[in-house]
Amino acid sequence: MLSLSITREQGSNLDNYRLGLDFSEDGKTLAVPLSGSQLQLWNVVTRKPGMTLTLSDPYSYARALSPQGNTLASASNNQVTLWDTRNGKKLRAITVASLNPVTALDFSSDGKLLAVATWKGVQLHDARSLALLKSQSISGGMHTTIGSVAFTPDSKTVLFVTVHAPTLYRWRFK
Repeated sequence: MLSLSITREQGSNLDNYRLGLDFSEDGKTLAVPLSGSQLQLWNVVTRKPGMTLTLSDPYSYARALSPQGNTLASASNNQVTLWDTRNGKKLRAITVASLNPVTALDFSSDGKLLAVATWKGVQLHDARSLALLKSQSISGGMHTTIGSVAFTPDSKTVLFVTVHAPTLYRWRFK
Protein backbone atom coordinates (compact mmCIF):
# COMPACT_ATOMS: atom_id res chain seq x y z
CA MET A 1 0.00 0.00 0.00
CA LEU A 2 1.23 3.48 -0.87
CA SER A 3 0.87 6.19 1.75
CA LEU A 4 1.88 9.80 1.13
CA SER A 5 1.69 12.67 3.59
CA ILE A 6 -0.11 15.55 1.86
CA THR A 7 -0.66 18.89 3.56
CA ARG A 8 -3.50 21.17 2.46
CA GLU A 9 -3.79 24.83 3.39
CA GLN A 10 -6.30 25.63 6.11
CA GLY A 11 -9.62 26.62 4.61
CA SER A 12 -8.75 25.43 1.12
CA ASN A 13 -11.83 25.33 -1.05
CA LEU A 14 -11.62 22.17 -3.13
CA ASP A 15 -14.69 21.20 -5.07
CA ASN A 16 -15.48 17.68 -6.25
CA TYR A 17 -13.77 18.20 -9.60
CA ARG A 18 -10.39 18.91 -8.02
CA LEU A 19 -10.21 15.92 -5.73
CA GLY A 20 -9.14 13.40 -8.38
CA LEU A 21 -5.69 11.83 -8.36
CA ASP A 22 -3.87 11.20 -11.62
CA PHE A 23 -1.21 8.53 -12.17
CA SER A 24 1.13 8.44 -15.14
CA GLU A 25 0.75 5.22 -17.13
CA ASP A 26 4.17 4.01 -15.99
CA GLY A 27 2.95 4.36 -12.38
CA LYS A 28 5.93 6.47 -11.32
CA THR A 29 4.26 9.88 -11.07
CA LEU A 30 1.15 10.88 -9.13
CA ALA A 31 -0.52 14.29 -9.50
CA VAL A 32 -2.27 15.45 -6.32
CA PRO A 33 -4.42 18.62 -6.11
CA LEU A 34 -3.42 20.84 -3.19
CA SER A 35 -5.31 24.12 -2.87
CA GLY A 36 -6.60 26.66 -5.32
CA SER A 37 -4.72 26.19 -8.56
CA GLN A 38 -1.81 24.13 -7.19
CA LEU A 39 -1.06 20.55 -8.13
CA GLN A 40 1.84 18.61 -6.64
CA LEU A 41 3.65 15.85 -8.49
CA TRP A 42 4.93 12.93 -6.42
CA ASN A 43 7.58 10.37 -7.27
CA VAL A 44 5.77 7.18 -6.29
CA VAL A 45 8.96 5.11 -6.26
CA THR A 46 10.79 7.34 -3.75
CA ARG A 47 7.57 8.55 -2.08
CA LYS A 48 8.89 12.10 -2.22
CA PRO A 49 7.11 15.23 -3.42
CA GLY A 50 8.43 16.79 -6.58
CA MET A 51 7.43 19.81 -8.61
CA THR A 52 4.40 21.87 -7.60
CA LEU A 53 2.58 23.28 -10.61
CA THR A 54 0.43 26.38 -10.45
CA LEU A 55 -2.28 25.93 -13.05
CA SER A 56 -3.78 28.89 -14.90
CA ASP A 57 -7.16 28.54 -13.28
CA PRO A 58 -8.07 27.37 -9.77
CA TYR A 59 -11.01 25.47 -11.28
CA SER A 60 -9.18 22.89 -13.35
CA TYR A 61 -12.02 20.47 -14.08
CA ALA A 62 -9.99 17.82 -15.87
CA ARG A 63 -6.41 16.64 -15.79
CA ALA A 64 -4.34 13.84 -17.32
CA LEU A 65 -0.70 12.84 -17.12
CA SER A 66 1.08 11.60 -20.23
CA PRO A 67 2.16 7.92 -20.13
CA GLN A 68 5.74 8.90 -19.27
CA GLY A 69 4.59 11.51 -16.73
CA ASN A 70 6.52 14.38 -18.36
CA THR A 71 3.44 16.28 -19.60
CA LEU A 72 0.29 17.26 -17.75
CA ALA A 73 -2.86 18.29 -19.61
CA SER A 74 -5.31 20.43 -17.64
CA ALA A 75 -8.64 21.93 -18.62
CA SER A 76 -10.77 24.75 -17.35
CA ASN A 77 -14.00 25.68 -19.10
CA ASN A 78 -13.12 25.22 -22.79
CA GLN A 79 -9.37 25.86 -22.43
CA VAL A 80 -6.83 22.99 -22.56
CA THR A 81 -3.26 23.61 -21.41
CA LEU A 82 -0.17 21.40 -21.60
CA TRP A 83 2.48 21.68 -18.87
CA ASP A 84 6.03 20.36 -18.68
CA THR A 85 6.14 18.46 -15.38
CA ARG A 86 9.94 18.61 -15.23
CA ASN A 87 10.16 22.41 -14.97
CA GLY A 88 6.54 23.56 -14.43
CA LYS A 89 6.43 25.61 -17.61
CA LYS A 90 3.34 26.05 -19.71
CA LEU A 91 3.97 24.44 -23.11
CA ARG A 92 0.89 25.57 -25.03
CA ALA A 93 -2.82 26.17 -24.66
CA ILE A 94 -5.85 26.05 -26.94
CA THR A 95 -9.47 26.99 -26.74
CA VAL A 96 -11.53 23.94 -27.64
CA ALA A 97 -13.95 24.50 -30.51
CA SER A 98 -17.03 23.82 -28.41
CA LEU A 99 -19.64 25.85 -26.61
CA ASN A 100 -19.47 23.28 -23.81
CA PRO A 101 -16.79 23.02 -21.12
CA VAL A 102 -14.17 20.28 -21.10
CA THR A 103 -15.15 17.49 -18.70
CA ALA A 104 -12.39 14.88 -19.11
CA LEU A 105 -8.97 14.29 -20.67
CA ASP A 106 -6.90 11.21 -21.50
CA PHE A 107 -3.61 10.53 -23.28
CA SER A 108 -3.24 7.55 -25.59
CA SER A 109 -0.87 4.85 -24.35
CA ASP A 110 1.79 5.94 -26.85
CA GLY A 111 1.43 9.57 -25.72
CA LYS A 112 0.74 10.84 -29.25
CA LEU A 113 -2.97 11.66 -28.87
CA LEU A 114 -5.03 13.57 -26.33
CA ALA A 115 -8.76 12.86 -26.03
CA VAL A 116 -10.74 15.92 -24.91
CA ALA A 117 -14.31 15.31 -23.76
CA THR A 118 -16.87 18.09 -23.54
CA TRP A 119 -20.48 17.83 -22.44
CA LYS A 120 -21.59 16.79 -25.92
CA GLY A 121 -18.63 15.24 -27.70
CA VAL A 122 -15.05 14.03 -27.84
CA GLN A 123 -12.20 15.55 -29.78
CA LEU A 124 -8.86 13.97 -30.68
CA HIS A 125 -5.87 16.30 -30.61
CA ASP A 126 -2.21 15.84 -31.40
CA ALA A 127 -0.66 15.64 -27.92
CA ARG A 128 2.28 17.88 -28.80
CA SER A 129 0.76 20.63 -30.93
CA LEU A 130 -2.84 20.30 -29.68
CA ALA A 131 -3.98 20.42 -33.31
CA LEU A 132 -7.52 19.07 -33.72
CA LEU A 133 -7.43 15.78 -35.66
CA LYS A 134 -10.99 14.40 -35.40
CA SER A 135 -14.17 14.90 -33.42
CA GLN A 136 -17.25 12.89 -32.54
CA SER A 137 -20.43 14.38 -31.11
CA ILE A 138 -23.37 12.79 -29.35
CA SER A 139 -26.97 13.88 -29.54
CA GLY A 140 -29.48 14.05 -26.79
CA GLY A 141 -30.89 16.40 -24.24
CA MET A 142 -29.43 17.80 -21.10
CA HIS A 143 -28.96 14.30 -19.64
CA THR A 144 -26.21 13.31 -22.06
CA THR A 145 -23.24 15.06 -20.44
CA ILE A 146 -19.97 13.16 -20.99
CA GLY A 147 -18.24 12.59 -17.67
CA SER A 148 -15.22 10.48 -18.50
CA VAL A 149 -13.08 9.44 -21.44
CA ALA A 150 -10.43 6.73 -21.90
CA PHE A 151 -8.38 5.25 -24.70
CA THR A 152 -8.24 1.50 -25.15
CA PRO A 153 -4.71 0.06 -24.70
CA ASP A 154 -4.14 -0.10 -28.50
CA SER A 155 -4.93 3.65 -28.84
CA LYS A 156 -7.34 2.99 -31.72
CA THR A 157 -10.59 3.42 -29.80
CA VAL A 158 -11.94 5.94 -27.32
CA LEU A 159 -14.55 5.02 -24.74
CA PHE A 160 -16.66 7.68 -23.08
CA VAL A 161 -19.50 7.61 -20.59
CA THR A 162 -22.41 9.96 -20.02
CA VAL A 163 -23.13 10.93 -16.45
CA HIS A 164 -26.86 11.41 -15.81
CA ALA A 165 -28.23 8.54 -17.91
CA PRO A 166 -25.12 6.33 -17.85
CA THR A 167 -24.33 5.14 -21.34
CA LEU A 168 -21.01 3.81 -22.59
CA TYR A 169 -20.00 4.93 -26.09
CA ARG A 170 -17.27 3.38 -28.21
CA TRP A 171 -15.57 5.42 -30.95
CA ARG A 172 -13.16 3.49 -33.16
CA PHE A 173 -11.37 6.19 -35.09
CA LYS A 174 -8.48 4.29 -36.72
